Amino acid sequence: MCYFGESQGQLHYMSQNGSKGKYNLSVWALQDYDAQEWVLKGTVNNYEVFGEDSCIDGTSEFEVVDMHQDCDVVFFTCPLQRSSLVAYDMDSKEVSVIATLDDGTDLTDTARYVPCWFS
Repeated sequence: MCYFGESQGQLHYMSQNGSKGKYNLSVWALQDYDAQEWVLKGTVNNYEVFGEDSCIDGTSEFEVVDMHQDCDVVFFTCPLQRSSLVAYDMDSKEVSVIATLDDGTDLTDTARYVPCWFS
């Protein structure tokens, strides 16, 4: 799995690796466009974000939804219950459940909100 996004004016690339229930997500930022220099911003595993119970059935890969435009926050869906939207703050290492839809709707089909500023 890989995902490209934009945050804080930089292109970001997220890659996932692992197997048998334990997965790591690495977040890279393109620091220098001319030199094509990618800098590792952070790595997190699914145990840290979702807890050990999420790794029991082996289907606990990250389902990245988006990145926050202004800070180091990545949005995921919960691997066992894709109707929960989770935010992971890479700076503080905090996990927050943003939304849970009781009707079982899959949150992986979402649209990104982009504010439009008129002058």
